[in-house]
Amino acid sequence: MRPDEGALTIRGALDRACRWFAGNTALAQDARRVSYAELGARTRSIAAGYRRLGLGKGDRIAFLCAASIDHALAYYASHRLGAIAVNLHLREPADAQSRLFERLEPRVLVYDDERAELAAALTSRHPGLVPVRTGGSDALGSIPLAELGGRDDGEEAGPLHEDDPAIIQLSSGSTGVPKALVHSHRSVLESWSGGLYMWSGISPHDRFLNGFAPSFVVWLVHAGAFLAQGGGVWLQSKWDPAAFLGAVQESGITCTALTPTQWRTVLAAGPEAYELRSLRLAAYLGEKLEPAGLRELMRRVCPQFSSFYGMSECLGLGGCVVRGSEIVGQDKWGSVGRPSLNSDLRVVEAGDGPVVEKPAGEIGEIVVRAASFAQCNWGDPDWQRRVVTPDGWYRTGDRGWVDPDGFVYLQGRVDNQIATGGIKVAPEEIEQVIGTHPGVAAVAVFGADDERWGQRIVALVVSREASLTGAELEQWCRGGERLAAYKCPKQWCFVEALPLTGVGKLDRKALAVLATACAGRIDTDRTERP
Repeated sequence: MRPDEGALTIRGALDRACRWFAGNTALAQDARRVSYAELGARTRSIAAGYRRLGLGKGDRIAFLCAASIDHALAYYASHRLGAIAVNLHLREPADAQSRLFERLEPRVLVYDDERAELAAALTSRHPGLVPVRTGGSDALGSIPLAELGGRDDGEEAGPLHEDDPAIIQLSSGSTGVPKALVHSHRSVLESWSGGLYMWSGISPHDRFLNGFAPSFVVWLVHAGAFLAQGGGVWLQSKWDPAAFLGAVQESGITCTALTPTQWRTVLAAGPEAYELRSLRLAAYLGEKLEPAGLRELMRRVCPQFSSFYGMSECLGLGGCVVRGSEIVGQDKWGSVGRPSLNSDLRVVEAGDGPVVEKPAGEIGEIVVRAASFAQCNWGDPDWQRRVVTPDGWYRTGDRGWVDPDGFVYLQGRVDNQIATGGIKVAPEEIEQVIGTHPGVAAVAVFGADDERWGQRIVALVVSREASLTGAELEQWCRGGERLAAYKCPKQWCFVEALPLTGVGKLDRKALAVLATACAGRIDTDRTERP
């Protein structure tokens, strides 16, 4: 056996942490704590239970669970025997989940009480599926996780190698049917190493508060990075801004990351009422955050903020990192930073063919290279040929530009552009301007078919004020040269909420349906104007 045998596997990384930080808290949720010593023992016994079910290397285990200690134990146990773990999107209905199961053919479904009804539907459609429950409900005649992990058979796990498939990361589905991206043990550990860079180092004294569902990349990457270094991971099963702030105060949380939407709810919950000085670094990810919002977060929550830009194809590592010191000190408001550890990035012309880099300041498609790039998209053998250039760059589908100092700025998706009056417009740019209005809680912009314009720009707005009108928002967009006239929406629709995908991102494909449903409430202050 070589000295490096198994060094770049998830099992190896967790075994090292469990040995050297045995007394530290590894996982925490509410009043429950699991030490690293317990993490090692419990995952070994659950892995033995998987083996008793006949599972082995390469078998798929699907997880239909909110973030919890039991889910984490069952999840990390899968890596001990070399099974391939997949965290499912919790909001997807049975039909969509079943279609995914037909592709992945998981042998075991681990679920929690809240998803028992959905688990029942899936097990009835897939008779060979073995259900395992983390909670107390026994409606399916499923195997309790406590029973599955009741004893360790003492068997030595088989050999694992760094290039063995370890996980299937489902994409968000914001650009279509979710991809089932297969990542190796090496890829996952590369992303964990990248976490050291993203969080400006991780120590065994750090405590990371994870407010994401397990299907998010952040659950895998950032929680894993802290576990690999002996830090603690605090879990929140349901998003609650008051509970989040309370956990930071009571548990001395040092690091946390949320989407801008979540951070806005934190601001609305009154963070001044909590003691948050333990936070050394906070982050936002998944969406753009306007400079005014970031300034408010740095003033009211944590003076040190960072932002991460990444994608499921690279487990979040193939993008960029920007720190608050750069944002403020170098006036890089709105930038997502520069390429992360062991990755690279270019801005190029969209389309097929080799990469030709655009000069600084010119907008194009972002392409990346990363050590953590996915092995394949399960069930789609032609995927890499379609998305990787002949010279080895991954076409992200994101639009952006690079300034002369090498800082990257995003300008939306290549495939989300609105072609209005012969001019292509990125909806994200318009959303960012409208979102800075104090009366706007959330906004989404899309292009609707129009005989005159080809597509007219429509804005769906969640307002903070019942009196807010389209005329007022139009004036806001045009005032102070915030937006060129042709970029201002031609229709305004005020709605209660925006449609979201299974992982909580804006569902652009559902926007037109929502606009049609609320057509009677469209603000007609301005429906056609150049």
